[in-house]
Amino acid sequence: MKIKKEKKKVLYRVQCAYNEKHIFEKSFDIEEGSEDKEKSEVQTYCPQCNKLVTVVVKGKVLPDTKIFRGIEA
Repeated sequence: MKIKKEKKKVLYRVQCAYNEKHIFEKSFDIEEGSEDKEKSEVQTYCPQCNKLVTVVVKGKVLPDTKIFRGIEA
């Protein structure tokens, strides 16, 4: 039996590494209680320059199951 981990949605303001004028908001689902213990490196998409940007998020970022369902279909 799998134990379902509690998740919490956090919102970050991200500044693009390629152009400092590109600032956008991105939400991540993180494991509840992991904010002080872990950091995760995550790639996210800058909608203004169409590039992937690596960001550091406080907490263990959980996979986006909606994206995985789309890939499997």
